[in-house]
Amino acid sequence: MRLYTFSDARQNFAAVLNAARSEGKVLIRRRDGSLFSLIPEKSLTSPLDIKGIKTKVSTLEAVDILREERGRTRRVEPTPNRAAHPRAGTKKGDQES
Repeated sequence: MRLYTFSDARQNFAAVLNAARSEGKVLIRRRDGSLFSLIPEKSLTSPLDIKGIKTKVSTLEAVDILREERGRTRRVEPTPNRAAHPRAGTKKGDQES
C-alpha cells in the first residue's frame, strides 16, 4: 500500500488512482497529519454484460447456426403444428431417437 502526501496526490492524481486500482488501496496524508484512504469501488456489472441487438434472425435459425458451429448439424424443419422447440407438440411415443 502506497502513502502519498496531499501535494503529491494532487499533482499526480491519475497515478494515485491507478495505484489504488492495482493495489486495492492508497493512503494520503495531509500536512496536519490526518490520514485518508482511497479505495476503488467494485464494478457492479460484469464485463461480459453486453447490450442486445435487434435482428431479423428467428430463434430457430439462431439455434441452427449455433449447432452448426458446434459441430451438430441435425436440422429440424418447423411445421405449422409445432412450436419453436423441435419436440413441442409430439406425443411421448412419437419422439425421434
